[in-house]
Amino acid sequence: MLDLTRWGPNGPEQPHPAAQVEALLRANLPVDRVAPIYTIGSAADSSSYAYPDPRSDLSCDGTYGPSLAPWDASVDERCGERGLIQVHNGVAVDDGTALDVASNGGYPDARAVVAAGVVAVTNPQYLRADGTVVVKVSPPYDPGQSAVGTSERTLVLPARLVRRAGGTPIDMIVVPPALVRARGYSVIPDAVMASTTRVPTAAEAERADSALADAGIDGGLVVERGYQSDYDIGLVALAVAAAVVTLGATGIAVGLAAADGRADLATLAAVGASPGVRRRLAASQAAVIAGTGVVLGVVAGGVPGLALIWMERHGSGTFDQTWEFIPPWLSLTSIVVLVPLVAVACGWLFTRSRLPTLRRVTL
Repeated sequence: MLDLTRWGPNGPEQPHPAAQVEALLRANLPVDRVAPIYTIGSAADSSSYAYPDPRSDLSCDGTYGPSLAPWDASVDERCGERGLIQVHNGVAVDDGTALDVASNGGYPDARAVVAAGVVAVTNPQYLRADGTVVVKVSPPYDPGQSAVGTSERTLVLPARLVRRAGGTPIDMIVVPPALVRARGYSVIPDAVMASTTRVPTAAEAERADSALADAGIDGGLVVERGYQSDYDIGLVALAVAAAVVTLGATGIAVGLAAADGRADLATLAAVGASPGVRRRLAASQAAVIAGTGVVLGVVAGGVPGLALIWMERHGSGTFDQTWEFIPPWLSLTSIVVLVPLVAVACGWLFTRSRLPTLRRVTL
């Protein structure tokens, strides 16, 4: 995503050319599809700020949470699905191309709705009971006008809800250009959005930024890389610490058990037990001790987490669905599976298969 707004000393000026931006993006990034995002401008082609106005009679706390799970049955179904991603300001003036690229073809009915001269709405919170949508339009930036005197216009447009059939959930309204021009506004390019065949590398993104800057385009390239956890290093450190503690405790327990059972193992060897019996016994003890320890540890750690999530979701008096219990499966798998396997391997490798005779008994 790249903002095309060109800022001058007196506010926004003519936007950067979308065709030039598209060419630079295709030359430096693994671009699949490109779509310009058009917005509502004044008659003088100076950019305005437009955004959809949601209904005030709905209570939809936590609508934009990270989950794509359906709403709870107690929540008004008119709130729509969760996890909608708002692109730019949530308003696109075109034939549905921008929504198609942003959602990866998730709203196949949007083009037909826009072609019929009706606003396509992906979020039912914007759709009024009378089948209209309200768009707030702020006038172009004027350095000589105070914020108190700024007037905001309201556009009431016919709209229809479009359902997602797949792809990415997007929060957007798509306005037919004819409706905008009929209200006395113009349609001007505001941003360029591109889908890629893969996630661009940091070097590719830096090269694209440099090419755009050399061309005098300083809108700021934004590369969406999906969810980036801030706790990866912490989780790895916790997993390593848990592994060290578990292996250490297992080694001590197996060593004490082996020392306590030396006489029994010597007796077994004397009556014909194979040399590998001692190793197999140590490996099985390590498996039981380490396996039991990690399972109890995961359960003991998960219960407080579930309790915290429950309190955050219900503690304020309203049901806040933005809090969800998402286990770190990679770390848990490494602890529950890999740690016992390492303990078994250490028990097998570091245990001698033969013991010296402890004493001789003369009969």
